[in-house]
Amino acid sequence: MNNYRDSLEIDLKDLLSFLVRHMRFFVIVMVIGCTLGSAYGFMKENLSNDSGNKKEDSVKPLLTSKEIYEVNSSVNTYTTYFNRYNEVLKYKNESPLMEIDGYNAPKSTCTYVLSCYGPVNLNNPESSSITNINNSSEKTIVDNIINLYSVEINKDDTVDKVKKAMGSDLDDRYVRELYFVEKNGFSLMTVTAYGRTLDESKNNLQQLMQAIEEKSGTVAKSVKHEITVATTTSNYEKSSYIISNKDSINNQLKDLNNSMMSVAANLSGNQKTYFTELLDELDIEYGIEKAEKHDFEIKTVLKYGIFGCAAAAFVLALIYSALYVLSPTLKTEDDLKYAFQIPVIGTVKDFDADNMNIISSGICATVRTKPSSNIYIVSSYMDDNVEAIKLKIIDKVKEKNVQLKKGISMITDFETLDNAIASDGIVLLETIRKSRYENIEKELELCKNYNIKILGAVINSL
Repeated sequence: MNNYRDSLEIDLKDLLSFLVRHMRFFVIVMVIGCTLGSAYGFMKENLSNDSGNKKEDSVKPLLTSKEIYEVNSSVNTYTTYFNRYNEVLKYKNESPLMEIDGYNAPKSTCTYVLSCYGPVNLNNPESSSITNINNSSEKTIVDNIINLYSVEINKDDTVDKVKKAMGSDLDDRYVRELYFVEKNGFSLMTVTAYGRTLDESKNNLQQLMQAIEEKSGTVAKSVKHEITVATTTSNYEKSSYIISNKDSINNQLKDLNNSMMSVAANLSGNQKTYFTELLDELDIEYGIEKAEKHDFEIKTVLKYGIFGCAAAAFVLALIYSALYVLSPTLKTEDDLKYAFQIPVIGTVKDFDADNMNIISSGICATVRTKPSSNIYIVSSYMDDNVEAIKLKIIDKVKEKNVQLKKGISMITDFETLDNAIASDGIVLLETIRKSRYENIEKELELCKNYNIKILGAVINSL
């Protein structure tokens, strides 16, 4: 007979069923793993906070007075750069102009025709804003008129109207950079307004056109002229004005950051440490941005809790899988079929009449196929449940006019062995997860040695 161990195979479906039957232990262990993992994450977070808040001893006593002076000077320089950097960064973050895509900018323009202009009235106080007074040149007179309109639309009352139209409480300088007046041609004046959207640029231009209409009389007191709307347009287009402004801001930030990083370049190791200490006292981080305070992270606790839960389930699955594989007991009916080459008559799943009739019919069919009158049913594993099954089977077989007697175990009971030898054949009753492979092998060895005919086996899965 071949070694049964060479033919045993692991039934993954049965293994999964085995794990599912122990699910309550998985739940308990997973809860414990989750609790331990969360506790570890909690302690890790607290230790991280403690180490982050721990203040080390100052290195100042290790420095000379000259070295301390150099560090203080570097800190002052760094602070100047840092404050300027934050000013520029604030502008970048708050200015609407910085939000606009310079290569697809919402832009609205209105072009005016200036005509019938006369000399500058120097007696009007508004004329003081004109930077280049020259009444002998029409070109210069037009420049003076455009300059006066530029002054008027940049006054607070006009800025307030544009700001109100934008629906936001912006700094006045942010509003003023969204529009401008320029000369276009010999006697044309163009008003340009930008916005974060095309509608916003249109609204801004509308406010500016209204202001120009209202202030045209004031400007005419300084320079006599007539002003007429020629064209208005609104579209998306590339804006060199916005692109250059954004590039300028980004370059300033880059240059300031490089300057900050180079401040401590010539300091010694201890000087740099003291330099960082002084910055910490000023709540200034050595770098572009201030360091955020490390608050307690619940995510860390959850992460380690989930990890602990999964790890506990995985370890328990490995343990149970190892117990399943290494167990020396019968696992499935295939073990008898293929490892021991014993035909399986049926499987006892419960004590209902249908199941017992199927088992008894299988035994009777086997007896008639292999004519036998003195049949014995034995088992390598014994308990009350096994004995009850034997009695049930004997009663059912008896109803079909087949005589069946029961024994205990041929391995441990000599009387059972003698009766088995004297019988015409035996039926084995083996129990899942109870009958041991080695005992089944011993039964088969006895059958081989004493020429005992094995009619088949009944599997007990209760």
